[in-house]
Amino acid sequence: VPEVTDFHSSLRHYLGGNPHSAYAEALRALYIRLRLSNVDQPPKVLLVTSALPAEGKTSLAAGLAVSASQLQQRTILIDLDLRRPNVGREFSLRSDVGVVELIAGNALLVDAVQKDEESGVDVLGVARRHDNPVALLTSRRIDLLLQELREHYDCVVIDTPPVLGMADATALSQAVDAVVVVFRWERTKQDAARAALKELQDVSAKIVGAVLNQVNMKKHAYCGYGDAGQYYLEFSRFYRD
Repeated sequence: VPEVTDFHSSLRHYLGGNPHSAYAEALRALYIRLRLSNVDQPPKVLLVTSALPAEGKTSLAAGLAVSASQLQQRTILIDLDLRRPNVGREFSLRSDVGVVELIAGNALLVDAVQKDEESGVDVLGVARRHDNPVALLTSRRIDLLLQELREHYDCVVIDTPPVLGMADATALSQAVDAVVVVFRWERTKQDAARAALKELQDVSAKIVGAVLNQVNMKKHAYCGYGDAGQYYLEFSRFYRD
């Protein structure tokens, strides 16, 4: 996914104001590829994680959700990074009730979900943290919640903690349809990427793709890796508004 250096306030503002940017096009292409990863039964519940912190997983999860909504999909974004939640900050959520209260049975879905009017995305954030995130994420209530969300939404995007050093993402991977792992351009070491993928593979997680995030497209095109990114400069002259 291309690096974006001209965010004015937030990602959803940028995508709404720049629907034909390279970043927006990359997100749409990613979402469509995820859907086509299983033509007979397209994945509906998508888990986004990374190998390490600061690789852009939350931004990618939010971007995927906004992109899906722009494609007329009923979409909800869930913050299940209970250790360091950031979705609420991106979408300016109120903090009185959230996903922890919902899973614990202390709130209803209608009370916890907040609509972002600008993007059309429903958001389920974190109002308070939990002392034992893994226990919460492996509880029967998670399965029941996702079952309910499948009935109401076309696309469910879940942001989770990084894989290495924490069990949250691997534990939750059994309850979703597809897992996307984010790696950061020129920052994530190969050993870390391999280790993260192995941890997910060891629990038979449904990994459908790995995303190289925050890519400097000009540098990428100059290096000539032989993929679509190599032609970014040519396409940008004709297709960007």
